[in-house]
Amino acid sequence: MSRLVRRATAREVIELNEVAPGQQMTPAQARVVDPVLTSAARGYQPPMFIGQMVAPRVETPVRGGRLIEFNLTSWRKLDTQSSDTARVRRVRFGYEGKPFQLNDHDLEGQVSARTEDEAQAIGLDLSINTVMGVQDILELEREIEIAELVTKTANFKATLTTALAGNSRWDTATATPTANVMTAVEAVRAEIGRRPNLVVLGPKVFRAVRTHAGLLTQVRERKDSIGVEDLQSLWDVERVVVGDAIYVDADETKHDVWGKNALICYTRIGRPARPLPSFAYCYQLRGAPVAMSPYYEPQTRSMIYPVSDVYATNIVGKDAGYLYTTVVA
Repeated sequence: MSRLVRRATAREVIELNEVAPGQQMTPAQARVVDPVLTSAARGYQPPMFIGQMVAPRVETPVRGGRLIEFNLTSWRKLDTQSSDTARVRRVRFGYEGKPFQLNDHDLEGQVSARTEDEAQAIGLDLSINTVMGVQDILELEREIEIAELVTKTANFKATLTTALAGNSRWDTATATPTANVMTAVEAVRAEIGRRPNLVVLGPKVFRAVRTHAGLLTQVRERKDSIGVEDLQSLWDVERVVVGDAIYVDADETKHDVWGKNALICYTRIGRPARPLPSFAYCYQLRGAPVAMSPYYEPQTRSMIYPVSDVYATNIVGKDAGYLYTTVVA
């Protein structure tokens, strides 16, 4: 490997950043961006997380400001005929909504310096693995934040959310999931003039629809279960995704991040270069996340790998989403 890109060993980092016994690294020593580890952090997306499909990430150069929300300008009937003397009509796309403030999220990975040196001696680089492990935890926090925001009924119009109960729940034989989805699609279309392109299902909801007799009949194929591709075709949406992520609370109880919900929304799938009409966005500080240069902590005889991210998630087009809650028992 070229000396220009060779990563320093744990021992070399200790020697370069040596501090007196009992003395902690200064912020200036610790907060030097490591380009190799930062590249790994930015390029890594845990495969089980779907939050960025619901709330695509849009970079912003500032930590705060006012949200660009979206109104009905694009669908308003206007008379654009002009004359030589008449003033040309003007439309304003988007409007400044509520203020937003990006939040800092910081976490450090710790590896015994002895363990790292031994790993490097046999050709293993624990630095990238450690940063990715830290990124897993940071991304889980983001996933939870997005899920809590977009499955809270208070964030929706009263006409765009329904709590299912009894025989209407999708784990009952009499339920009509397709009719429910079509109701949501039409309700959103009537609000924004565009059909939703994304359906998000909690894992237990997906388990219920996979073997639902009514849906199996609608698919019209001899199958034992239904996949997301079948649902995309049946419901005529671009993407159906399942939120499989879980989190463990302080009591070590496991919870599904996306709960027992079904969200039908219109969103800008992918990473748009600029904010366009969409249900939600995750505003991320330009250049984030970053991995700082690792440093040695003498009190624990460990290498420390700091990772920092800066973002905030907001619903910017509340008319563009429909939420079903308590979809299964």
